[in-house]
Amino acid sequence: MAYVVQNHGIKISRYRRLKEGDASNTTINSHVDNKTVAINSRDYNQASGDSVGLQVTPNQATTTTGEVYGAQFKPRAAANVSVGTVNGIGIDAELKSGTGNASGDLRGINIYLGATGSGTITGDVVGIRLRHEVSATVSGHSVALDIDQDEGATGWTHFLKLGAALGTHTMTTNSDKTGGTKAGTLKILHGGTLGHIQIYADS
Repeated sequence: MAYVVQNHGIKISRYRRLKEGDASNTTINSHVDNKTVAINSRDYNQASGDSVGLQVTPNQATTTTGEVYGAQFKPRAAANVSVGTVNGIGIDAELKSGTGNASGDLRGINIYLGATGSGTITGDVVGIRLRHEVSATVSGHSVALDIDQDEGATGWTHFLKLGAALGTHTMTTNSDKTGGTKAGTLKILHGGTLGHIQIYADS
């Protein structure tokens, strides 16, 4: 049985499970192409506590061989359909113009990886994984990271920040590797010019 509510171009359909194993889902669709499903796009006026626009917390409670996703975003252009740009996800974190302060940070993405038990992770622990499958002709460049020049009065200060000193931070050493074998380079495109960062063998 389905219940449908339509308002301001939004259609919400709720499907009741009629029997065990029924695969029907709750769907929320805009049925007008120029309308968006807006969730908590409103003012928050609480003076304390976190303001969370949306929370999705699936908890896998049974052993499974499948993967667990917090969310999936799969925007696409259909075959033979031309578009301007396809964005997997767009994130704008900002302090609007004015005198408001942030006592903490301004963050685009805040990632926490937690595995505090004694279990075994057979694969990797990955902060960000990039998968590249492109057969189309690319007139520009194919890059893992594109950092635009700063646009405000206060510019970038560093490319990377480590939370501890060299040799203390587990991603670093405090010994000189320049005497080791030159193993290769990382290619860096800066202002349209190709450059290289030297990588040395560990020993």
